Amino acid sequence: MNHLLTRSWCGLLAVGMVFAALACTEEENDTEPVAAGGEGGTVVMGAGGQATPMGGIATPMGGTATPMGGTQSPMGGTPASGGMAMPGGAMMPPPPAQCEPNQFMDNGIIMGQGETLIYLAKKEDAGVSDLLILELHGERGFSMETGTYDLADYSGDGATCEICLFAIKDRNFETGSRGPLMFARSGTLEITRLSQGEAGEFVATLSNVRMEEASLTRVNDQLSFEWVESGAAWCVEANSLSAATPPPAARIGDALPAFQLQNCQTEEFVDMHDIAADTQALWIVGTAGWCSACARFIPGEVIPFLDRTPTERLKGIFVVGENPAQGMPRLSYCRRYARGYGEMDASRWYIDHNGFRSFPRLFGNLFVYSDESGRFGLPWNAVLEGGENPIYRYADGSNQPESLLDILTALTAE
Repeated sequence: MNHLLTRSWCGLLAVGMVFAALACTEEENDTEPVAAGGEGGTVVMGAGGQATPMGGIATPMGGTATPMGGTQSPMGGTPASGGMAMPGGAMMPPPPAQCEPNQFMDNGIIMGQGETLIYLAKKEDAGVSDLLILELHGERGFSMETGTYDLADYSGDGATCEICLFAIKDRNFETGSRGPLMFARSGTLEITRLSQGEAGEFVATLSNVRMEEASLTRVNDQLSFEWVESGAAWCVEANSLSAATPPPAARIGDALPAFQLQNCQTEEFVDMHDIAADTQALWIVGTAGWCSACARFIPGEVIPFLDRTPTERLKGIFVVGENPAQGMPRLSYCRRYARGYGEMDASRWYIDHNGFRSFPRLFGNLFVYSDESGRFGLPWNAVLEGGENPIYRYADGSNQPESLLDILTALTAE
């Protein structure tokens, strides 16, 4: 399977694992448009932003970089944008931006598990949403304990923060557009409950939080964080946060958790156990409408492999996480996407997007095995051993000794 040598890497590269920059870098230098809506070449996907050629410095989460120049001061020196010149060229910092009050819904969802907990909430208005994202990073040293925390001491910047509190303005899940990134500079987080499991719960309160506009730029796989001078500011005076914290996602060798995905043909939610029950193996392929590597791999390797293998030995499903604009895919789009691969019946196709992010059910139940910088590859492959008690046997990026082809060959043998 040549895919294993040439696949496209797409990943979450900013603050933690959710609304970070999705960066896709193909090993092939392919810049030609492909079928099914994808484009080749190297692109940067901002947090819901549009794909941008990486010919220069991308600003994936914060929009375009803000020039820091300004007009020449008659008193000497060049003032920063919004600053005031003093005699002799000395500078006074610009006054802080006026703070726009903001309030988010109290009930959110938990998207991260294990060493990183990610909480998301939103405020909706006329088809767009303001999103609030709180990330607790155990792998960076956060204790993952209840208590009251001063955000000025823990937030640092977007690349190093133990507690990352940020927001995205005017996110449109249909078009993929978004407004600026807002990052917390001050305030307190009081965590009163933090447990994980069948009855796990996260409960916390934000108080007197000031968020200011920032940019997070990826250059040569390194994240560069900067405040946007004279940018916007939000204030969250008091906001309760609460969500259930389900068990961690299954890892290789674990039993398949109970979860459902929505079928693009029937529009019904289907239990993955039911699909795997009467086959020796289930091959899951994660894809997106903008993914050029997917547009080659699926018709070139996956569909032919499935078509020549009896379904009692192997089944395959395709999980669509985003449309071509990196927005939320609709069922009608999923059916068109399947037809682009010659599949007039979309029974093998599913969508997975919850209005916050792509692949929440898939990666909430099957560990994604991103790399150390938080990136993962699309197309993303996973294989389950079928039967009444399905087992998670393979995932891209897991560094297990067996390849995808090894696992498929072993599990589908007569």
